[in-house]
Amino acid sequence: MIRGVLLLVFLLLPSLAFATKRVAVLEFRGVGIDSNALPVITDYVRSGVLEEIGNQQIDDQDILVMTRENMRDMLTQMGKSILDCEGECEVETARSIGADYVVSGEVTQLGDLFVLNIKFHETTRGQLLAMEATRDDDLEDILDEAKESGAKVVRKGLELRSRASVSDKASTFVGGQFGYGEEDRNADWLVDQGRAEVSVLFKSVPQGATVYVDGRFICSETPCQKYVSEGNHEVRFNLQRYTDEIEHVNVKKGTVVTGSMTPLFGTVHIVSEPSGIQMYSSDQNWGRTPLTKEIDPGIYTLQIKDPCFETSGYRFQMKQGGRQDISLSLTHKQSAVKVYAYEHDNAVDGLVFVDGKRVGTTAESVAVPLCSKKVEVRTADGKMWSGDLSLKEKQLSTIEAYLSGKEEVNEVYSFQPPVVQPLPMKKKKVNISLIRNTTSVIIGGVALASYAQAYQSYRLFFETSDRNSAEELYRYNRMMVVCGLVLSGSSILIWD
Repeated sequence: MIRGVLLLVFLLLPSLAFATKRVAVLEFRGVGIDSNALPVITDYVRSGVLEEIGNQQIDDQDILVMTRENMRDMLTQMGKSILDCEGECEVETARSIGADYVVSGEVTQLGDLFVLNIKFHETTRGQLLAMEATRDDDLEDILDEAKESGAKVVRKGLELRSRASVSDKASTFVGGQFGYGEEDRNADWLVDQGRAEVSVLFKSVPQGATVYVDGRFICSETPCQKYVSEGNHEVRFNLQRYTDEIEHVNVKKGTVVTGSMTPLFGTVHIVSEPSGIQMYSSDQNWGRTPLTKEIDPGIYTLQIKDPCFETSGYRFQMKQGGRQDISLSLTHKQSAVKVYAYEHDNAVDGLVFVDGKRVGTTAESVAVPLCSKKVEVRTADGKMWSGDLSLKEKQLSTIEAYLSGKEEVNEVYSFQPPVVQPLPMKKKKVNISLIRNTTSVIIGGVALASYAQAYQSYRLFFETSDRNSAEELYRYNRMMVVCGLVLSGSSILIWD
């Protein structure tokens, strides 16, 4: 922790000492894009930013573009990765490494079209300064355009002059007095020469989209209501995992702008008979049926891994914004039972039920699902027997059911243990007098203990000052005295 703080301070000192503005270009994200192409696109954008800035300054301060290695070292000391952050925390990440400005973006594949979106933020206030979007049907062309797009977004965000028009620092400076002519001083001055502003309500489906008007950030989350100048404007709605929705509107009083977002993902809904089955896709656990899940476009193979059902699967293709409703009918793994019913060792006929469903009759081999739990036998005269099942796949289990006279069993093979006769024992003459006298002595001892407890409670009764405790001790003393008297009398009567 201390090393990370020291490193951050060390890296920030040059910015303070030499009045340097830092620009961080974060790693670009991608949807449906080869991950190997993203670092290349990021480098192209960083190259365009670097060339555009050149030797220009902001408020008489030099501008420094941070390298990937520089940012990685700083984030590593903080226990973070350069790929950890996306969305709103991009600005926070740039701020934590001492950057004054941050360039970020994403590449999205929409069918055969590739879209590169680049954003440029000022980190102190989190303000979006500029955006740049590039579309092409060839990823290689996107690479070529990434450099120029990086230069454009910085140029617009910092309002830099084009490098071709940057004045040479060595050119001659001519000074002198300046002022207004007589005609300027007498000119009419108007307070408001711009267009009127009106309140506009922004909504999106689904909610939570970020809103940009003419490329400028205006609202972080829909629904929201903001002031916008009257006239024609381009409104863009942006939401993670949805395509950007662009609306061209003529703003006037009472205008409501609604963006209907198209998802970059699809939705799959899976039901099964029976329900509660665990579903897997590429060994990833999706949960138990019925289930609804949002997934990226692509081809998926569902797998059913359940010990009670035959192995099966389902293959489907999910398209962007699509929906798949899947209904699966599963096949139970099979086993079999054969039930013999007895009443007082006599065979009886009856109906056999497994998990509440009639499957056959006694002494008949019937196929049942492997994971069946309960077997029952019901006879015509209303008698019934039930037991638990523990079956093996494709094996016949024999069960003996005793309706009365014997314990209910549920085993593949029943076993009756032999009857063991008790060994004969010699009768001995019992000394009744000795037993009575011994009992009398024991009872007398208990009586003495009761008297001792009564004496102890009697002493405490006079020592305590609490009324409630005194009453409790009084009742206890009286009970011990009565017990002592009863036990003493019993001891005398038993003594022979």
